Amino acid sequence: MSEVQELMEEHPEPRRPGRPPNAARGTQRGAVRQERLRRRPVNFDKFYVDPTKIPSHMSYEFKRQFYLGKEDRRHQIDQEMNHWKPVPADRHPEIATEDPEGRIVMVGGQILMERPSYLTEEARQEDADVARAQRKEQMERLKQEKYGSSFDRVGAKTNRTYEQYIPDDE
Repeated sequence: MSEVQELMEEHPEPRRPGRPPNAARGTQRGAVRQERLRRRPVNFDKFYVDPTKIPSHMSYEFKRQFYLGKEDRRHQIDQEMNHWKPVPADRHPEIATEDPEGRIVMVGGQILMERPSYLTEEARQEDADVARAQRKEQMERLKQEKYGSSFDRVGAKTNRTYEQYIPDDE
């Protein structure tokens, strides 16, 4: 061992003032560690609305109010044209609203909106029909396409299967 190392071991550097180690913090100044009074679950969803509080004939969805920090008025007009209306805050006092006037339910820059559920079902059916038509059109396009060199043209082969892996319990 060198002389410098021996001197350092004999005369360690004094501890600088600062935050005490974890063990010493709780006992300083007679402090008693208190448990948190309110606990939020890890998987807390701020957009959750209790389904039992939604009227049976209505459908609820959160819709954006702002886009890139600015109010998206065009989107709001589109929502009104599709029969979406803001849910009044007094109907759901259990949801904390960010609306400065307290009239509508607003959470995280999103507005809780409602419309009759039959309109929502119709819209979902229309979306599914469009998706089916797009898939069918793409399948037809793939069958018509020819791949390979000019000598061997073979149509694309498609297969529609779905497999799901389920692990064995050990």
